[in-house]
Amino acid sequence: ALVSILLIVWLWPIGIMLHHRDTLFPVSLHTLTEFGAIAVALLVFAVAWFAQSPGQPGNVVLIGCGFLAVGLIDLGHTLSYKGMPVFVTPADPEKAIHFWLAARYMAALTLVLAAMRERPPIQSAVVRHLMLAGALGVTGLVFWINLFHPEIWPRTFVSGQGLTGFKIVAEYGLIVLSGMAAWFYYERMAAVRSSTAHSYAALCAACLITILSELCFTLYANVNGVFSLLGHLYKIIAYAYIFRAIFVTSVRDPYRRLRVEVQERREAERRVEFLAYHDILTQLPNRALARDRLLQAIADAVARCDGPAAHAAARQHVGLGEAAIRQLFGSAT
Repeated sequence: ALVSILLIVWLWPIGIMLHHRDTLFPVSLHTLTEFGAIAVALLVFAVAWFAQSPGQPGNVVLIGCGFLAVGLIDLGHTLSYKGMPVFVTPADPEKAIHFWLAARYMAALTLVLAAMRERPPIQSAVVRHLMLAGALGVTGLVFWINLFHPEIWPRTFVSGQGLTGFKIVAEYGLIVLSGMAAWFYYERMAAVRSSTAHSYAALCAACLITILSELCFTLYANVNGVFSLLGHLYKIIAYAYIFRAIFVTSVRDPYRRLRVEVQERREAERRVEFLAYHDILTQLPNRALARDRLLQAIADAVARCDGPAAHAAARQHVGLGEAAIRQLFGSAT
């Protein structure tokens, strides 16, 4: 369905009519969509970081820290978009594109690194905090370059002409990285048969949707046009799939395993209790069960009666002999 929407907008006459309209994606709508994407990216980090469990794969922490950087850099992109107030330097399409490319490459490289191999759980708090510091360090470097040394970047957008060759090649580079990550996740998904496969499927879907998003950003000639709108919507959907994968791995799966373990423990306790009162071979009640039931019956009789009346109730209820009753109540009759 998502591919069909892109093809309709790109090739069909109805979609072609929208290509040069510059009012479809105003700054207010851009801000709304970006803040939605930023919220999802930060949720990915929050779940990966704070829902720590002994069996949490190291890749989850890697993706969480990576998307913390992605969310913060996306914030820089949002504040730099054409029509926004001054954010250190005036808002400008190229300034926004610089933050955009940095965020997209951070996300793509994070997913590729996580997809290349399975990392064991990270038990060391030092390693986790080093990964977090690395993500924040990359974020600070991106802001420093884009705000104070934008001349490092080649031209990415020319007003009235559209995207430059560098910008288009950079977007195709993102498409290649996303395709690599999708392939790695697809191979992992086919190799496992568990809830982990669902997480890999969600990450694979996120990479494929990212490809559609980046294709949109190779086609637009106006930052407020239909392709820019469509690309941002695809990005939000891709982020949602990533959040789903991280949530399943960090929250739902541990609780599911805990529920299974509790159920297995209860089954084991019931089995132990059954074997304590039944013969292993015949599964019939043993002497321990007979003695337990006898003592329960006598206790019930004693609770209902007292003195000689209790003796009579015990004889009537369980058919005890006189000697057994004297042993229970003493010599007094």
